[in-house]
Amino acid sequence: MSQQMGRHLVESRRPGCIVNIASAHGFLGFAQRTTYGISKAGIIHMTKMLAYEWADHGIRVNAVAPGTVETRTRAEYFNANPQARQAMIDRIPVHRFGTPEEVAAAVSYLASAGAAYVTGQTLLLDGGLTSY
Repeated sequence: MSQQMGRHLVESRRPGCIVNIASAHGFLGFAQRTTYGISKAGIIHMTKMLAYEWADHGIRVNAVAPGTVETRTRAEYFNANPQARQAMIDRIPVHRFGTPEEVAAAVSYLASAGAAYVTGQTLLLDGGLTSY
């Protein structure tokens, strides 16, 4: 999608902004998440490369990398597995999961004029998980 949007903006000579969705898994290794983590690390690096490549066209490219977000499907899993929920919360320094609203706010910021000087960055929303 980033590639297609970038091509469209370049061809139409319009500036723009792309916000990719990565994951904290792109920064940290977790058991049984190898393929997912590798793909998210690829999105993080692609974000940097495209930001550099498209900067002359007025296109900013950034990413948001959430940790665990409390979604309806996650809540269903954790309600059935309270020990797994607590184990995950215990390793997050702020001792809670993120919210969909927090992810949306980060995307909104990166797409806003307030972030006009921000490109090639990945904003981690992980409650401090990757700060160790």
